[in-house]
Amino acid sequence: MTVGELLQALVGDLELRGARSLPQARAHLGFPAKVGDAPRSVLAAFGAWKASELTADAIDAYVERRLADGARHATVNRGTQLLGQALRLGVRRGKLVSIPEIRRLREDNARQGFFEVGEYEIIMANLPVYLQDRTWRGSRS
Repeated sequence: MTVGELLQALVGDLELRGARSLPQARAHLGFPAKVGDAPRSVLAAFGAWKASELTADAIDAYVERRLADGARHATVNRGTQLLGQALRLGVRRGKLVSIPEIRRLREDNARQGFFEVGEYEIIMANLPVYLQDRTWRGSRS
């Protein structure tokens, strides 16, 4: 079984489960957005590989290439996390015996630009009523 087949099986599993993250997963794995486009990222790098021949060293080399090409740590992590998910699905379905180690890069993506109370109240006042109920209105005590 190829890595590409496992990636496709993962996408099929996400579709079957109705996962809202399906479009993002397809993009992070590198599935073409439209017919005729070339595969990218994980699919381009490993799609033709036999899954049983995938190694931690090959995945590390892929990570290094992606970083050298300017990809952010979080972007690389999303792709390799999904690769790992596809490999684990292969193990659960009896297609693979084991999977290689997949490193996780440190992410420094702390959110910035929080709202002040007055700004929050203005935004809340301008939201449709159906969204106001779903937005946190807690006090800061």
